[in-house]
Amino acid sequence: MKTRFYVGLIALAALAFVGCAKDEVKSSVDNAIEFGTYLGRDAQTKGSVFDTEKMKTQGFGVFAYYTNDAKYSAAATPNFMYNEEVTYAGNTWTYAPVKYWPNEATDYVSFFAYAPYAKTYNVPASGDPIIDFTVPAEVTDHIDLVAAVNSHINCQKQAVNDVVKFTFKHALSRVGFKVEAVMDEVNDQENGATPDTDTQDNPIAAGTTISVQEVEIYSYFNNSGKLNLNGAKWTDRAYSYTSYKLTRNNFEAVADKVTITPTLLNNEESYMMLIPTAASNK
Repeated sequence: MKTRFYVGLIALAALAFVGCAKDEVKSSVDNAIEFGTYLGRDAQTKGSVFDTEKMKTQGFGVFAYYTNDAKYSAAATPNFMYNEEVTYAGNTWTYAPVKYWPNEATDYVSFFAYAPYAKTYNVPASGDPIIDFTVPAEVTDHIDLVAAVNSHINCQKQAVNDVVKFTFKHALSRVGFKVEAVMDEVNDQENGATPDTDTQDNPIAAGTTISVQEVEIYSYFNNSGKLNLNGAKWTDRAYSYTSYKLTRNNFEAVADKVTITPTLLNNEESYMMLIPTAASNK
């Protein structure tokens, strides 16, 4: 009989989230436009990689369209705020220069938001704000992109009468890995064992140590796409055969001694953040 050790990897992908971390800012300046945020928490893992505290340190971006007394349409332009950086200071979300609600009660402003803030995103000159997004080649450079799902279209000061409150959703799939060691006995056909010979799993011998040095994942991944902030929808996803590598610097202490119990391998900063796959790719 030949004995083989297997170190199994179980991929953990998370998209859904429940609950909200409330971080609301009350209006304090007459007629000034102010913001509040809600950030969803992941329901399937121990916490969101991008959480409320990280949003406070990294900020979020806002696009705002002023359309006079006409409602928002594909002809609208982000003429009011274009990737405006909103930061957190003194228990308040702030930005500069401060924008004010239109004087005319019939005028409309539409707002869209994403996080974490980045200066480099290009958005079309008119129509919905669409972010061109590319997944970084290195896992440690991956970010947890979030987008507001309750974009505020055709807002008027009288109707809002408070801060503009964004509820953010995770736009990417978070993929982590659990590791476990399995040892089984297999037929030694080279020495005369038949294919239907009965075998059984055996526990790992006492004192056996298994460690993980590196994990490399090969597959077809969506490496780029366009995220429409009007509804947080992905379009124009482009996929290719890609590999992502994790090394010992990306692992929890469990990598030094893999056990028969599935245990999270990658550390909190080493989740893969990937563009979700469409229902069908053509």
